[in-house]
Amino acid sequence: MSVLNDFFNNLARYGISIEEKQKSLLIYYFELIRKFNSVMHLTSKSNTEQVILRNFFDSCILKVFLPRFESLVDLGSGAGFVGVVSKILFPDSKVFLVERNKKKASFLSIVIKELNLLDSLVLQDDWSNLVLTADVAVSKASCGVNELIYLMPNLLRESGLFLHYTSRLDSCPAYDKFYQYYTPYSNRPQFICVYENKMDRK
Repeated sequence: MSVLNDFFNNLARYGISIEEKQKSLLIYYFELIRKFNSVMHLTSKSNTEQVILRNFFDSCILKVFLPRFESLVDLGSGAGFVGVVSKILFPDSKVFLVERNKKKASFLSIVIKELNLLDSLVLQDDWSNLVLTADVAVSKASCGVNELIYLMPNLLRESGLFLHYTSRLDSCPAYDKFYQYYTPYSNRPQFICVYENKMDRK
């Protein structure tokens, strides 16, 4: 598939190397999103392929800034960005996919089964109800950044990291640090704001 071959070449140009098995899983995942998008509205129906590839790249860039972790919770997972891609790239990690929408949560369950992603769990719940002890929490589609910062002690272990993707750095409240990166699927720099959990569980 040429569109994915170009994507893999783009990853390589950015210093992100992935194995052949991981490439196969990403291709299968790509096809599942395209197949179910028309009935589940997983992502934009216009320029669907480019939207998927942009989100794939944003997810894969995590490998540059966070080369290892044991557990990750993807908040507002939607079609599975960033959680499913992270599970593919970090197969030994445990991943929680949090999605309130029933149709999208069902799709995530299908993906886990079809891709045989062990140690992956879909949580169809509001993040305010969660009690987890993950190493990393990730927010991409969610806009409730302040709420998630407040909820960090209920989601993360001590010193765990909450990462929020944004195209505008000034949209993040006071962060501990940030990562800036460039993507071939956008004409402007992208950012990941990083917050460390320094509080006891509420």
